[in-house]
Amino acid sequence: MKAMLTARREPQRLVLALILGYVSLATAEEPAPPPDLKKRAIAIGRFGSTVDFDVPRDGNDQPDIDGWGFFGRADLHRGERGWGLQLSYARKQTGSGREISLAQADLHAYYAWECEVEDGLRLRFYPKIGVSRAAFEETVPLGGTFSDDVIGPSLGLGLEWGARRWGIVFDVGTSFVDVELIPGQKERVTVGEGFIGLAYCF
Repeated sequence: MKAMLTARREPQRLVLALILGYVSLATAEEPAPPPDLKKRAIAIGRFGSTVDFDVPRDGNDQPDIDGWGFFGRADLHRGERGWGLQLSYARKQTGSGREISLAQADLHAYYAWECEVEDGLRLRFYPKIGVSRAAFEETVPLGGTFSDDVIGPSLGLGLEWGARRWGIVFDVGTSFVDVELIPGQKERVTVGEGFIGLAYCF
């Protein structure tokens, strides 16, 4: 009789164990998803450039990193990749005697890829294309000061690495403009730009 009662209880215990296991799985807390990537950023840092004139100046096409600049970006997508807009501004003096000043404002569209490479660390890469407004001012000894504001095409790429809120950004580009600093003579000027700075993402 006792053996028969034990045999009858075994299926009941098995069913009860299955029910308890299912309930525990159904009520278990799922791991929290990672926080969303930040879609906007502002950055400030050092700006360097090379300026290549058709009519060479002293210090022409020599790298110079003594300027300052900043930029802001805003993604137009929700996921880890897509389009966005970037606005930047930089100012510097160039030439061996700092006789040429350059103020540059750029507007670019970019396509960005962003991913989490380690726990809490992200990597972002983007090519960009847009327009650049360059304001040149040149001081010629015994000749006076000449200036010109021009707009031309611009392209480049960038890399951003860091935590979700803060990061280091490295951005390079090239702009092509036609400027008239010598009265009556247009020159093609190629401006190579480099920026490294600290970005705050929000």
